[in-house]
Amino acid sequence: MSAFLKTIFQDAYDALLPPICSVCGESVEDRADTLCATCRDGFDPLGKMVCWQCGAAVHKPTKQRCSECPKAPVYFDSARAAFAFCGSMRNAVHAFKYNHRFELAQPLARAMFMALNGALLPGPFDEGKIDLLLPVPMHVLRRITRGYNHAEVLAQEFSTLSHIPCVP
Repeated sequence: MSAFLKTIFQDAYDALLPPICSVCGESVEDRADTLCATCRDGFDPLGKMVCWQCGAAVHKPTKQRCSECPKAPVYFDSARAAFAFCGSMRNAVHAFKYNHRFELAQPLARAMFMALNGALLPGPFDEGKIDLLLPVPMHVLRRITRGYNHAEVLAQEFSTLSHIPCVP
């Protein structure tokens, strides 16, 4: 098919079914984008102001565990979240998790990778400081009901970007 005909068909397709944000439903400029700029810009990175143990947001980083840390012994060195779970991040996660918006896995993983790579300097993904990605397991009945484990899908996408092995 010629480039001219392809352009005509793409323009007609975009006119009939314009590309929209997978989170808020607003239009996006490029069909390859699954998030609009407003939703993407609404992600609130936690950065370095987190507890060294559990990854919760803190006002001042210290070497002591924070009030959010689990009281029972933990069997990991540290945990991290890339973003605060509010606003458009919360909406994106809920759409991905509960509304089968699989197309959000790649932009969410990319956002996590960029935020964590900047927050965990120097270069945790280059120096082998992270051994593996372990997605949170899902009860078998919930997995059957939902059809997939969202944490596993997201971890696989993150693994592709970071070259850290994912072990479901």
